[in-house]
Amino acid sequence: MTRKIYVVIGETGEYSDREEWTVRAFTSEKRAKDFILMLDNWLRENGKSYRESRAVHVSGRYNTECPHDPRFQVDYTGTRYYLDETELEEESDEKD
Repeated sequence: MTRKIYVVIGETGEYSDREEWTVRAFTSEKRAKDFILMLDNWLRENGKSYRESRAVHVSGRYNTECPHDPRFQVDYTGTRYYLDETELEEESDEKD
């Protein structure tokens, strides 16, 4: 039996220097999208979004930890989050 799950992914950098990591998975697409909105708000409030990358670079504010993303990373490009979906295969009671 399978069902969809929605995975929030973080990303920073560009080209061969790009880093990508999983942040959290949800069974609800709405909850996953709301979580990304919350992360995007945090990025804007803390100068870590892609749009504010110049300010981040000049101010040197690379060390802030994100309370909602334990694997948070940032470089001169800022950080962004996006949503991916995949199938979750649930185990059955049957033995293989």
